[in-house]
Amino acid sequence: MLPSFAHNFFLVLLVLNCSSLRRPDPDAFARAAANGQTETLQTYLKNGANPNVPNRHQVYPLRLAATWGHTEAVQLLLNSGADTNAQGSGSQDRGTALEGAASSGHMDTVKLLLSRGADANLSAPVVGAASNGHIEIVRLLLQNGANANAENKDHTTALFEATKSGHIEIVRLLLASHADVHWEAKGARNRSALVMASAQGDLKLVKLLLGAGANRKLHTSQSLIAVIGYKDHPEAIQLGITRLLLKAGADPNATDPFGLTVLGMATLYKRSSLLKELLTYGADVNAKDKDGRSALSIAREHQFKDIIRMLEKAGAKD
Repeated sequence: MLPSFAHNFFLVLLVLNCSSLRRPDPDAFARAAANGQTETLQTYLKNGANPNVPNRHQVYPLRLAATWGHTEAVQLLLNSGADTNAQGSGSQDRGTALEGAASSGHMDTVKLLLSRGADANLSAPVVGAASNGHIEIVRLLLQNGANANAENKDHTTALFEATKSGHIEIVRLLLASHADVHWEAKGARNRSALVMASAQGDLKLVKLLLGAGANRKLHTSQSLIAVIGYKDHPEAIQLGITRLLLKAGADPNATDPFGLTVLGMATLYKRSSLLKELLTYGADVNAKDKDGRSALSIAREHQFKDIIRMLEKAGAKD
């Protein structure tokens, strides 16, 4: 026979164990969902677990199961009353279950959630799917009413994210679905799809976006600054994009925030082919930045003799 103290301690543990089974910890329930442990979930649900209670990080079990592609667990939770469109309020995983599944590329889970009434626009699941290259999920979401111009919690769009990630076929799909080619992040500079494609030296995407009408002078000029300002791109790529942008109406005298002209940038990075192109489109050869530097003074400072001759021939003066 157990001593009195040991007996009481054993009873306390037994009560705590039973209590845990009757009222499972939301964190434990969420972990089971994230791991796709359907039998454990069934046990918790049988003992009164609420599928609509988030864990301590304010993430819902349905979101976790969907993000990891545990379709069977998602179905169990939905059948047990989980809110299809619940959104967490924490700093992590704030989106819906559909957003989690779409971003992670779990087509079967996406289909199930849509069939059970998931809102194709809540949390902008199309953005995550586009960013991560899941073209068939993007297509399915658009077919189910997703807005091609929806912004996610980071205030970015599917077109911008697909461009940023270089997913040209998704960009084509979004443009065909009336994505706004002129979209630019509020309060931010250089955040249109065209500027992003130019900054990344993606000639094919620049062509595609310009062909779709991304020819506003502000964006083409910002794009010109972006492509010339990234010195690590091959000069042939820079030249190809520069020609496209200038032809589309970019300002050959565009300046960066410090007043340095694109002609000055091309000089600084010793890109003679870009200099010729800019001068052909009327770049001011004597323009100066906020520190009073012209393209010629930059060339002299770095002793770029060929560029000095080119600029002087174009009328540059000290």
